[in-house]
Amino acid sequence: MRKPWAALWGSVLVGVAVGPGSGCSEPTTAGSGGAPVGEAKQAASQCVTIQRGVYGTVADAEIEKSYATWAEGGQPNLGTGKTGGGLGRSLIRFDLSSIPAGATVTSANVTLYVANAHNTTVNVHKVTQAWSEATVDWANQPTYASTVLTTFPTNGYLLRTFSLLGEVQNWVSQVDPNDGFLLEEDTSAYATGYDASENGTAADRPALTVCYTTGGSTTSSTASATTTGSTTAATTTAASTSASTTAASTSAATTSASTTAASTSASTTSAATTSASTTSASTTSAATTSASTTSAATTSASTTSASTTSSTGSGTNETVRIAVIGDYGAIGAGIGPVESMIASWNVNDVLTTGDNVYDSGATPYDGIDGQYYHAWMSPYTGAYGAGSPSGVNEFWPSLGYHDWSHIAAYESYFGPMLPHNGPADGTPRYYSNYLDPAHKVGHFAVDTESAEPDGYSATSHQAAWLHAALAADTSSCFKIVVGDNGPHVSTIAQSGGPDATTDWPFAAWGADAYIFGQTHGFERLSAGGFPYFCNGIGGGYLWGDWNVIDPDSVYRFPTTPQRYGAQLITVSIANGVGTATFEFYAVGDTLGSPEDSYTITKTCN
Repeated sequence: MRKPWAALWGSVLVGVAVGPGSGCSEPTTAGSGGAPVGEAKQAASQCVTIQRGVYGTVADAEIEKSYATWAEGGQPNLGTGKTGGGLGRSLIRFDLSSIPAGATVTSANVTLYVANAHNTTVNVHKVTQAWSEATVDWANQPTYASTVLTTFPTNGYLLRTFSLLGEVQNWVSQVDPNDGFLLEEDTSAYATGYDASENGTAADRPALTVCYTTGGSTTSSTASATTTGSTTAATTTAASTSASTTAASTSAATTSASTTAASTSASTTSAATTSASTTSASTTSAATTSASTTSAATTSASTTSASTTSSTGSGTNETVRIAVIGDYGAIGAGIGPVESMIASWNVNDVLTTGDNVYDSGATPYDGIDGQYYHAWMSPYTGAYGAGSPSGVNEFWPSLGYHDWSHIAAYESYFGPMLPHNGPADGTPRYYSNYLDPAHKVGHFAVDTESAEPDGYSATSHQAAWLHAALAADTSSCFKIVVGDNGPHVSTIAQSGGPDATTDWPFAAWGADAYIFGQTHGFERLSAGGFPYFCNGIGGGYLWGDWNVIDPDSVYRFPTTPQRYGAQLITVSIANGVGTATFEFYAVGDTLGSPEDSYTITKTCN
């Protein structure tokens, strides 16, 4: 179940700014931040996401022919096609009064969560008569235009996004009265179900994201977790071209940039200690642990583990859900159940810690990654499906040891999907991108293998690039670095243990967490108050028991019985406060009851 985001298509972290201002204050363990390498500025634009419980007013209702006089506007579900009530249709209306009548709408995207579907097509019509959510039924349903505004497919359980640009412009300009739209698939032999505005999960409720211009600087009233990739893509395409050029030249000059970043980082350390920041952790499993709670901040503030927000205050307001998998690239007992678990989380993006393939073959990456994760990929031209429904990429791999055995295939397969803002040769071996439309979550994928031409020590060209990219990112509130090897990790069976070469000063450079794989287990560590996560049981081979325990180990997922799993990172920002909660779930766990949980709280501007 996927959430299409405006993801940074092209080569760099690019997109519409959401909120009056950007960036956040770092926790005491982090240095300064700045815009990822090659960020481009956009023309003046404003975006607003209208979604019940998040911002604005929404009315919706299902009407069913067999229950012609039943008003179902208060129900948590909508439906179309051959429903339990014979034939069903659904009405939705978003209040657009917050958008000035003279605004020029540049994009208008509706997002619906499809909770039950077959491979059908749903038609969208303009409603031409007023109606009330509380009283509308089949018998008194409003009239609607026979012309189909647009259609969307319903195959799969996931968020569907479609554009209503022309009609929303007419509603905003008051050319047409805003009576909303109707969904129908009257000729279908099947039914499609959707989550309504009464649904208990706010992020799955119908949402309309409108971007528009009125002159002035880039701002936004609010953003929600369902802001779609097509929304930002519509306003960032031109920016990504120039940004790509900038990134290429910046990469070649990262050494000098690194020097500047170092002084910036040093100058902000003392300031960081005064910002409100808390890091909390909890362990819910009876696992082998050296501690059940830890604190990674030197300044105390209230701790929260909130994973959703419904604030309508000023500034950026959004929730981002990110899955992280590692060492998963083999067809076996684990990869399918892990992907199914991740799909049920409704994540916006999927990150990997490497070893995206073990097995060889004519098409090793499509046969594994594409087969199971194509729904997050774009452009996807493989054999297993249509790819990301938003049309933008949301799958972000890191190189692993085994990937270097297939490096040409890796670059050929993932090259069209990934930014090319790292190596000077233009390949995507390491890169950076945003994971959200508001540019508050930065992702930095690094290559920690000895085969990397740019090196992987703390003094390497690649490390200088990371240092400069982190320092340049003034937008992100949370900056997550992902690679294959880690400097702090316990050993499990035949694993090699820590790789001292990867002991980079992540915290001093401005990162908030480092996630890696290689060891086939899950472990959380804290070194100098900075969080490290070993994530290596995403579906590949399981090895055995923990043996040599790293002194920085805080939590280790039990190796008996053997179970696969993945991380869920939930970033929530509301009213200037951001939380990033890192949870680990094993296959079979219930969402909300993780094996391990760790939360960072900080001020976000």
